[in-house]
Amino acid sequence: MRLNRGLSCLLFLGVLAFSGCSDDKWEGLKVFDGTFFEIGSDGEQLRIPIRSSSEWVVTGNWGKWCEIRQESGEKVDTLVLDVGVNIARQERGMSLELSNREETLEIELRQAAATEEYEYVLPVIFHVLYRVPEDDVPVGYLSSCLERVNELYRDGPVDMNLKFVLATHDPNGQLLEEPGVRREFREGLPMDMFDFVGNKFGDCAWIWDPKEYINVVIFDSKSILSGCAHFPYLPECVVLPGVLFSDWYADHLPDAHVHCVAWNRSHMFSRYELLGVIFDYDVFTLAHEMGHYLGLLHPFVDGKGILGIIVMTRRIIV
Repeated sequence: MRLNRGLSCLLFLGVLAFSGCSDDKWEGLKVFDGTFFEIGSDGEQLRIPIRSSSEWVVTGNWGKWCEIRQESGEKVDTLVLDVGVNIARQERGMSLELSNREETLEIELRQAAATEEYEYVLPVIFHVLYRVPEDDVPVGYLSSCLERVNELYRDGPVDMNLKFVLATHDPNGQLLEEPGVRREFREGLPMDMFDFVGNKFGDCAWIWDPKEYINVVIFDSKSILSGCAHFPYLPECVVLPGVLFSDWYADHLPDAHVHCVAWNRSHMFSRYELLGVIFDYDVFTLAHEMGHYLGLLHPFVDGKGILGIIVMTRRIIV
């Protein structure tokens, strides 16, 4: 019996010792899917499982082409990398450091170069402002105009590699009842286009994010001009004659002007002939102003005058 009791005590102590070993807390930092990642030029989202015994952080130099965030889990966290499209003809990459109190790991990402010309897809939202129902624009008319504009940009001597599309969702993610079109009753029409673009009426407050949409605002104006557009902003390190530059707009939305194309409804729905050529005034006005919005100057800056606006519109958009 004494022997049995002794063996029982030894067995009990052994169980305690084993249990004590199993309760030792793991310390460290582990990346489950490896530390080197290669992705294609089209971009994708990488979700990398991370196990860490303490709070961990990510450091490194990454450009705006990759957005990084951490997601906490009950047992395993996730490092999320949203990698954008690479439109350049050379590959790009970056290195990240993951670290906690115990150790530091390095993650390397490489993205393939583009193999063909990239087509820019630019969502357009038409804001139709009207005072009486007769001032409204018929359903389907604006989508037809946009299709014609795409033809002009595509079929010229140089393919612009861009396509205007009707926006499908509003800034809150809600599906638009009429793709690309928003209609709103507005007092005080007609109004001056330049006063509108200059934010005299406070329209910066509702204009949709110009980083996500091209805003085209349609309303009646007494101006002899059929439209106007605000030029884009470039980073201060890039110089393009005639185009504004400011790094401020990389992180801020315009608040001193309405960044949009303003389209005078009073000159829509008309056609005319000039030098034997039939022009749809609305289509060519929209194509012309879209060119300005994308940074193109008039081709008649050498003094050819107003006639150049009409006759040379095709050169503006190609």
